[in-house]
Amino acid sequence: MGGMEDEPLSGMVLEKDGLKTNGISLVPKALSPSSAGSFSNCPASWAISRRLRGTEDVLSATHIGTVVHKSLEELYSLDPGERTEEKLWVLLENIAGETLDLLDSAWDKARHIFDIEDPTQVRPLMLETAISVDLDGVPFYGIADRIDEGKDGPKIVDYKTSGAKKARPTQYALNRYGDSQGDQVTLYALALGKQLGEQVSSAELYFTGVGLKRPIDLTPSRKKRVLRDFCKTYDALTAADGLGMFSYSPSPLCGWCPLAEVCPASKSSAKVAVPSPDELFFQGLCAAPYKGSVGKTERKGAEMATKDKWTDQRPWEDPFPDQYPNANGYGAQGAFGLVSLAYEHLKETGGKASRKNLAKLTGCLYLVVKAAQVRQGKFNGLSDGLNTRLRGGIRSVLAVNPFPLEGSEEDIRSWMNGAVATLTVFADIARDLLVAPPEKLETVI
Repeated sequence: MGGMEDEPLSGMVLEKDGLKTNGISLVPKALSPSSAGSFSNCPASWAISRRLRGTEDVLSATHIGTVVHKSLEELYSLDPGERTEEKLWVLLENIAGETLDLLDSAWDKARHIFDIEDPTQVRPLMLETAISVDLDGVPFYGIADRIDEGKDGPKIVDYKTSGAKKARPTQYALNRYGDSQGDQVTLYALALGKQLGEQVSSAELYFTGVGLKRPIDLTPSRKKRVLRDFCKTYDALTAADGLGMFSYSPSPLCGWCPLAEVCPASKSSAKVAVPSPDELFFQGLCAAPYKGSVGKTERKGAEMATKDKWTDQRPWEDPFPDQYPNANGYGAQGAFGLVSLAYEHLKETGGKASRKNLAKLTGCLYLVVKAAQVRQGKFNGLSDGLNTRLRGGIRSVLAVNPFPLEGSEEDIRSWMNGAVATLTVFADIARDLLVAPPEKLETVI
């Protein structure tokens, strides 16, 4: 069979002002809160995602979240006395299959449900409940993770696998970026109340990856605002569909869009590559003086001195050699990861986490990972995929063999040589598993 399903982008054109659909209607039968949020972020990206149906990365945050949600649904379907940590692990094993990285990641994102509540004491009314109603003329669809019996009516519990920043957002963050997760569960409350004919009394977000929960205030003013915004989004979506033109909305999320490499808005500035942007980062780390606290008269000058130390480009872009590093880049993610790892190790081993010690350990870890990567082939920088994997390995090395912070130069060189050798073994064995995995026990032992 041929046609549009075989060629999902047929007839669509990327023009200067947006994605032209040429008569292809993309209006969904019902709009979910997550889909509404995606459209608000970028109409063109939303439109193209409606047509593309690719294979999802099993280690993506979305897929891990799906595994976590499914395991928790099955956990709370059991008799109360069976809802143990051991049982959750078994459920995750059954769902994740033989993908060990997926199993480990999902376990980390699910196991803290036991820090939030005692599952043996919970009596859910409904699990994974489909909600399909009309909200002020907009066809709504969503799935509520769990509905419990609250004090004054149904209570919605929504699982989230995001981190502590989402669980404990500052007022500044809420004012600047909004509260998409809180707005989502507010819409669930409105829709579920209409579907059940009974007002939802409360709603909570359970951050199962960090063991925190956040209540959502279902005030009349919030409900009114959220519903108004949802309806406006649907009106904008149908209007764009009627015109056959979905506008671009460039943002830091562009790097994760399927249009990233061809979108006129995303490619508005030239992409520039340099050999190793991470080197620039570490040079800046060592060169920038720590100012500490300043007096009122000195504060303005200190702020100006640190104002433009970073650029903020798309994730794959690297700065010119005479520019500051890209804070949004993959290399910067790796650099900050190494600094954070060094800080954690200093604190865990009782070392003084001074700036000097932090820079010393970070630099040594960087050189170890770089040397191990060179043994495997070419080193381009911290944004390399192999570099990312080796940085994961160095965490294991530190856990087993702590860095000799107070040792002599000879001690440190010896530790680094050993760490490089260990990472090399890690990489060699991992590569063998990918290229020629063992088929039976005899070949292993």
